[in-house]
Amino acid sequence: MENLGGEMNLPVKILMAFGDFLMYGLPVLMAVFCVAAIFISRWRAAESGRLATDKLLLKIPLAGKIIYNADLSRFTNLIATLYASGVNTTETLKMAERTIGNSYLRLRFQQCRLAINDGAAVAASFKKYEIFDDDDIDILSVGERTGSLVECFAEIYNLHMEALSVSIKRATSILTAVAFIVAVLIILLVALGIISSVYGLSQTLSS
Repeated sequence: MENLGGEMNLPVKILMAFGDFLMYGLPVLMAVFCVAAIFISRWRAAESGRLATDKLLLKIPLAGKIIYNADLSRFTNLIATLYASGVNTTETLKMAERTIGNSYLRLRFQQCRLAINDGAAVAASFKKYEIFDDDDIDILSVGERTGSLVECFAEIYNLHMEALSVSIKRATSILTAVAFIVAVLIILLVALGIISSVYGLSQTLSS
């Protein structure tokens, strides 16, 4: 187009800018990402860094819900199973603590476990250290009063498994939609670029 005296149309300019970004900008971003990953991994090597980053992970929209519900589903299921098997509360909570992957959530659970071992009520301890939401606390309070903690922890497990499934489906839907929109935009730009270039070339040649 330049050799024939024509001008580059907007879709082609956008595609060329995107290509330049992939050629030159993307390697820079990858290098920055690698440096940041190394820095974060070294920071997480320390206990304070791991707690800070895990606390931050829980606050990330959607991803934080997935992490939270996955950990809660894991340890509530184990607690229900161990209680049903006749294991005492001290050993049950100690073994359940090991299944929690997020260090910040595990620290709060550890504080809750120690309070329960010292004689505090189960529901009140989980509420104090903000491990469960209000609905879970209500279920746990009823179970503690009626002596049916096995059924209550099983019910809490089912609730968080359902919430985890919903969060995963939502995240998958968002990623799929974003990928589809990006693909459609690229195809439209290519099509518009080709049509506009052919039209512009024909106009240049005819003039």
